[in-house]
Amino acid sequence: MKKTNETIRILQIIVVILSFLLSLYSVYLFGNAVHNIDLGQNIEHLNAEYNLSLGDLNSNYEMWTGKEMYIDGQNQLREALFLFGFSIFIFGYSLRSVIE
Repeated sequence: MKKTNETIRILQIIVVILSFLLSLYSVYLFGNAVHNIDLGQNIEHLNAEYNLSLGDLNSNYEMWTGKEMYIDGQNQLREALFLFGFSIFIFGYSLRSVIE
């Protein structure tokens, strides 16, 4: 019985650490999303004002327009907010179980 309790305790601590790391990743994703939204807006503004055809390359070297960057940033923002809420929820409950 003691071995089972120690194993459960270790698993609870691992869940606390993983949920904390997930919250850090969501903060990184949030920053990246804000950057993509801003970049998309700036590209669209420059294209409209100066009659240009600017874009940006993604990690696969595919050309993205400003509108695609903006939409991708919005999707990343939704994902980041969901992950942050989920990780905080899991972190709170797992930390409570570790403390008890």
